[in-house]
Amino acid sequence: MGFRSGALNGLVQTILKLTVPGVADFYQGTEFWDQSLVDPDNRRPIDFAARTDASVQATPLAELLAGWRDGRVKQAVIARLLRLRRRCPDLFVRGRYQKLTLEGPRAAHLIAFMRELDGLQLVTIVLHLPYRLLGDGDALMMPPDTWRETVVCLPGSRSEMVLHDVLRRYDPLVT
Repeated sequence: MGFRSGALNGLVQTILKLTVPGVADFYQGTEFWDQSLVDPDNRRPIDFAARTDASVQATPLAELLAGWRDGRVKQAVIARLLRLRRRCPDLFVRGRYQKLTLEGPRAAHLIAFMRELDGLQLVTIVLHLPYRLLGDGDALMMPPDTWRETVVCLPGSRSEMVLHDVLRRYDPLVT
C-alpha cells in the first residue's frame, strides 16, 4: 500500500505544483515516478524515447490510472496542466487565489482552492492523507461512495458555472 499512497501523493504534489501561485519547476526525467532519495540531476540516464512515446498518446485518464505503475498518468497530468497554463497564462500569473471550504465526513482528506481572473475560474481539489482511505487491491481510485456527503463549497451562484474536468480531457478547455 505504501507505493500506492506514495504515487497518489506524487500526483497531488504535481497538481499543486502546477496550480498554486508561482512557477512550476520540474527536474528533467521526473515526468514518470522517481524514487530517488536525493534531487535528481542530469547525470542519470533518461529514457527520452519512452517519455516521447507516452506524451503523444491521447490515452484516457481512466486507462492511465488503471496502469498507474508505469508512470504515464503523472506525465499526462503534467502535460494537460501545462497545456492549460499555456492557454490561460494570465490566470496563473495574476489570478486570485481563494481557499475553498470543505464540509462533510471526508473533508479532512481534501485540499481545495480556486484561481480566478476576469470570470475564468480554476477549481483544484486534491487528496490529503490518502493512505487512510486506500483499501485493499492495487487501484489508485477510491470507491465513489468514499466522498458521499463531502462537499466543496464554491463561491457565488453554482447555476452559472460551467465545469470542465481538465484532467480527463486530452486537450483541456475543448468541449
